[in-house]
Amino acid sequence: VSALMQVHTCYGLVFILFIASMMLAALNIIAGIFVNDAIEMAKQDREVIMYLEAKKNQAVEKELKDLFLASDTDKSGTLTVEEFIQAFDVPEMQARFRNLGVEINDTKSLFEMLDIAVTDALDIEEFVGMCKQAKTLTRPLDIQSFIQQTRRAEQGVKRGMTNINDQLDKLAGKMDIILNKSQSEKKQQPQGGAQPSRLQVPGRPRTVPHHHSMGSLGTALLERTSSLNFFKSSR
Repeated sequence: VSALMQVHTCYGLVFILFIASMMLAALNIIAGIFVNDAIEMAKQDREVIMYLEAKKNQAVEKELKDLFLASDTDKSGTLTVEEFIQAFDVPEMQARFRNLGVEINDTKSLFEMLDIAVTDALDIEEFVGMCKQAKTLTRPLDIQSFIQQTRRAEQGVKRGMTNINDQLDKLAGKMDIILNKSQSEKKQQPQGGAQPSRLQVPGRPRTVPHHHSMGSLGTALLERTSSLNFFKSSR
């Protein structure tokens, strides 16, 4: 550098900039190598973690299937509540479930929690799936029981609303027919001439004409039907 500075100052400055840029390039290359190695190692770690997690899930599923087959004493492919309770009277079964992370305080409540379809019988897929869900919760039995009761209540409300809508639709259809018949009979009555007077019996209340009562009833029902249709559309 001193020799270049003696020749000309610009040559010395250019050489210094050249050395500095080469050093920065070398440092960037070295840093890139380390970063690339770190990324590859992290990717391998993720793959290893995913592989180990998959193997763990497979082991849990295999253990749950073994528990199901051991509890299914009649070999029917389904697990009833009696078989479930009888199987959990064995301490080994309770220990195996606790080892999988499924807490057991009330066997019947656990069975009702697992039985989402409310069929009083569990197949192997339903048993394995619900046990895996219960395993991931802090207090699985309590939380899953609450979820199960909520789902059953929701299904009951939906069935009740469907039945009410069906009955209202049927009633509205029948009243439309009656109202149309009443209006057609009213149109067929003669327009001119005096209506024959009816003999009023003392002490007997005066009867209201049939078409007036049917008209008011039909009007009320039509209003009810329009309100129901508005309710359905708003849903």
